[in-house]
Amino acid sequence: SLIFPTLLLAYYNTFFFLIMLSLLSGSFFSIYLFGVQAFVLKSFCPKCISLTLVTLLATVFTFIFLGNEVIGLLVEHKKVVLILHVLGVMLGLGGATITDLFFMRAISDHSIKRSELSMMKFFSSIIWVGFLVLVVTGIGLYLPRAADLNHTPKFLVKVIGVLVILLNGLVLNFFITPKLAKLHLNEVLHEKRKDIILRSIVFASGAISLVSWYTVFLLGSLRKVEASFSTIFILYVSLLIIAIVGSQIFA
Repeated sequence: SLIFPTLLLAYYNTFFFLIMLSLLSGSFFSIYLFGVQAFVLKSFCPKCISLTLVTLLATVFTFIFLGNEVIGLLVEHKKVVLILHVLGVMLGLGGATITDLFFMRAISDHSIKRSELSMMKFFSSIIWVGFLVLVVTGIGLYLPRAADLNHTPKFLVKVIGVLVILLNGLVLNFFITPKLAKLHLNEVLHEKRKDIILRSIVFASGAISLVSWYTVFLLGSLRKVEASFSTIFILYVSLLIIAIVGSQIFA
């Protein structure tokens, strides 16, 4: 009967670290599910909303009242957080790349079959998992070095890239993907105007996703970037513009 208390005392930091990661992950996932209810299902589950609020409050209170302990745990488990962070980038980057390539293959016959749309949704799920891991572990890497990172140009641009991935993903998943099954990619002259606009948005969204994921990957991989924030940011925006224009030409 004393085995569990003994283990708990021996591995207290590890247990608390796992609980903290679970709270962070649960909070972001709860917010995502709230978005699904609001924009996809267009109906709300009171129990789900209550659970979301409880999870968010538990996470906030944990970081407010146990801030120093949390920072200490993050420093102690930095290697684990870093490995998970790299895993998140790999899942997101790989998923985004495969999704774009699969989409280009899917439209080769000027239509998107339901089986192909289902496969794209599966790849999208992998991207969201990678993004969740990336953000949660990113917070874990940020908090112990917040004072330094807040003045690091490459980190700030990386954060902007992550925000772009988030906004682009929300628009794509909640507004664009549900309409893809109805998209008819015939010759341009015979397409309806709404299909042409939707196709352009899908290609632009794919370009934004790819550029942003590779930007986050490269900025995270480079140990030091000798460039100002404005230089890195302008380069990122320029790549986005080139990719979007190129996607419209390809479309």
